[in-house]
Amino acid sequence: MKKLLVIGLLLGSNLLFGEASAKLAAELAKAPINTRVDVIVQFTEGVTTAHHKIVTDMGGVLKQELKSANAAVYSVPQHAFAELSNHQKIHFVSSDRVVHPTLDYASAAVSAGYALQLQLHGENVGVAVIDSGITGTNDIHYGSPLSASGVVYSESFVPGKPLAFDEYGHGTHVTGILAGDGTASRGSNYTHTFTGVAPKVKIVNLRVLDQNGMGTDSSVIAAIDRAIELRKVFNIRVINLSVGRPVFESYTKDPLCHAVERAWAKGIVVVVAAGNYGRSNSAKTNGYG
Repeated sequence: MKKLLVIGLLLGSNLLFGEASAKLAAELAKAPINTRVDVIVQFTEGVTTAHHKIVTDMGGVLKQELKSANAAVYSVPQHAFAELSNHQKIHFVSSDRVVHPTLDYASAAVSAGYALQLQLHGENVGVAVIDSGITGTNDIHYGSPLSASGVVYSESFVPGKPLAFDEYGHGTHVTGILAGDGTASRGSNYTHTFTGVAPKVKIVNLRVLDQNGMGTDSSVIAAIDRAIELRKVFNIRVINLSVGRPVFESYTKDPLCHAVERAWAKGIVVVVAAGNYGRSNSAKTNGYG
């Protein structure tokens, strides 16, 4: 009888734990006994004073409401987790998890680290960045046309903006991913050094976007034409075109598509934005946005 009773109690506790854990994040089950943890409690409906009382009655302390998530942040004692996760008005309980930027994943995503291990840094390769211009930083330097790396040529195709400096920020951001040399994060004060995919390429800066990040097809096409003209001067092997707009007609009629095809036919790899908005059929062209 004693054995059966113990087994029955264990089974019962497992069922209760299973029900509770369905509403409790896995990491909270490992919280030390007799500690308090900052948790986000999501409710099954909009948060009210009555919802706060559910948690405070269990020893929780309200820290902040999160209306968009039907939730709030509380400091809660560890012993209250099971009771919280069993409450019918609580949808889920999770810890207030730490978030951090992951800008260093760009190179890893394309296995650039392997190329760098092989000492392939992009020497003598030209990359035309058709974007909002480039402002020099510690990681991106300006050189002369004869420089081995860095920004070796700049030109603006934006009407009324004769200089190719970046007034929007996107072009500098893209260039850092492409060719940042890590100077700004190198030394004893830093735990990581962030370098671009190919830190020794020659950058040809062709500005087509204004201070609002806006441009025109004609400016982009003119920049592509210039890249084609300069391809032998700077050994331009790549055009980076991280700009976009909706699809209005078939690629067989779109002048921007024609310009990209021409650059490709001249032996340049054209890297084009894949479409942040996914499929867009607003113009009845079955294209991507």
